[in-house]
Amino acid sequence: LDQGRDEAGASSMTPDKINALALIRRLLDRVNRRQIHLEDIWGEKKKTLEQNLQLKVFERAIGKVRSWLKTRGEEAVQSKRDIGEDLSSARSLYDQHQRLDAKAKSMHDSLTQLRRMADKLRGASHFAADSLQRQVTKLSS
Repeated sequence: LDQGRDEAGASSMTPDKINALALIRRLLDRVNRRQIHLEDIWGEKKKTLEQNLQLKVFERAIGKVRSWLKTRGEEAVQSKRDIGEDLSSARSLYDQHQRLDAKAKSMHDSLTQLRRMADKLRGASHFAADSLQRQVTKLSS
């Protein structure tokens, strides 16, 4: 504001204008404080939403590994005694084993990535870091 001075330099500030100016400044200060407060609240909400998204991504990935271990892993253990009845069936079993081995390596790599992700989230003080670490440890054993 022009501090209430007219072109001649004389003060044209009346008590009402001075009071109004003071009121405007107080209101602007209050608006600024509220804006800062809202930005702080939004930052916390954003952090919570991001952490929840990370948690869901992690849970989906660990669910895939867990599901594979329950279905394919158990199938592999149950069929390990089958060696085939002839050359053709033995080759077929060998091919199945190769595919299973490749998938097992892929699942191992996924589990390694999940372990790294859990460590990273722990380092970032994620609210569910301990739970994520326990899930990875449980699957690893």
